[in-house]
Amino acid sequence: MGVKNSTTAGTNLTARRAKGRGQDMDGTMNGRSSTENVIKRVRKPKMEESSGFSLERCIQWFEDYKDSEDIEDRIGPNGMEKWFKDLGTNTNSVHIILISWRLNVSKFGYITRGEWTSAFGAWGIDSNDKLISKFPELEAALRNPEQLKDIYRNTFNYSKEDNQRSVGVEVAIEMWKLLLSNNYSHVNHLVQFLEKKKPVKVITKDQWISLWAFVNNVCEDCSNYDPTSAWPVLFDEYVEWRNEQSGSNG
Repeated sequence: MGVKNSTTAGTNLTARRAKGRGQDMDGTMNGRSSTENVIKRVRKPKMEESSGFSLERCIQWFEDYKDSEDIEDRIGPNGMEKWFKDLGTNTNSVHIILISWRLNVSKFGYITRGEWTSAFGAWGIDSNDKLISKFPELEAALRNPEQLKDIYRNTFNYSKEDNQRSVGVEVAIEMWKLLLSNNYSHVNHLVQFLEKKKPVKVITKDQWISLWAFVNNVCEDCSNYDPTSAWPVLFDEYVEWRNEQSGSNG
């Protein structure tokens, strides 16, 4: 799963921040204290500016990745690949989902100037280094049920092609693996079922949303699953397959 119409980026972090240059200060031993005070006075404003948010830096950061040929003033697939490589990750990772969710992007794989400056401005982020330092915070959302639910719901729209009402089953599987498989064992079983039995070619929005309710309410052995409830047929077939698997293993 990557940015649409793009190739997979590498995983090495490329340092992009330039180092400030110190000034040569001539003086004798007697002038050492004075010289150190001058250095402190010169450097202190730079340190404060670097640690705080700068809209100018944020805009320049956007310009580093903006597609120069895109008339809509946004970062597109090529810029996203380059950006995520510089972040030390890639567009096949969960980070693209988490960042897209955090920036509330309107189209997956694209970030407009307004989305960039608004979200990063509110977050106080104006560089790759600062964003990387927030990765643990982003990843923690995957362990927060309410945040994960919100991320999961938004990811359906991120996953489907333009003007389509469903998500290809291969794409859905990759998204489920990234977002849910570590916390919900049903997901790994469901993936096996879909890959072996191939009951569907696409996942509808109803099936996507219902999976969240399923993994949070149906126990591991499916013993409390009620087939008379309003579950999509896909889940009836999955539970039937699980029961067959349990019978054959018993």
